[in-house]
Amino acid sequence: MFDLPIESLSSTLGRQFGGDVFAMEKLILNIYEDLIDIFSKHNVNIFLKPKYSISDTKNEKLYESILFNISKKVLNFKIIDPYDKIEVHNSKFDIAINMPYTSTFFTLSNLANKNIFYVPEEYYKYFKYLSKDFIVSKNELDKLIK
Repeated sequence: MFDLPIESLSSTLGRQFGGDVFAMEKLILNIYEDLIDIFSKHNVNIFLKPKYSISDTKNEKLYESILFNISKKVLNFKIIDPYDKIEVHNSKFDIAINMPYTSTFFTLSNLANKNIFYVPEEYYKYFKYLSKDFIVSKNELDKLIK
């Protein structure tokens, strides 16, 4: 999983008139909630490579909450240092799940057999005209993970 920097609505309003829905806490939390729910139903290994360090940031408490929820349901979980290079030699990850508009979709596409963007269904209206690489429902993603 590759995530985005997380910001409050008031922070994103400082850059854009309507705010930046793609970096808002609510969207990011909804994505994590969906992923945790789906992953808890499958025997999978999960690797998270955050965009930036998750400690000593304004989002540290938010990430602590996310990690606590992951630890309750998902046992095969590891955080990859955001500043480390990922190298895959003899095999690839099965699926790379990218949050909307992360550059990792393009720059790290060679690391996984399947490379997708994921957004919860309630955000579909923001993505409905985009590529087939967007998965916009838990059911679709659950089928892909099986």
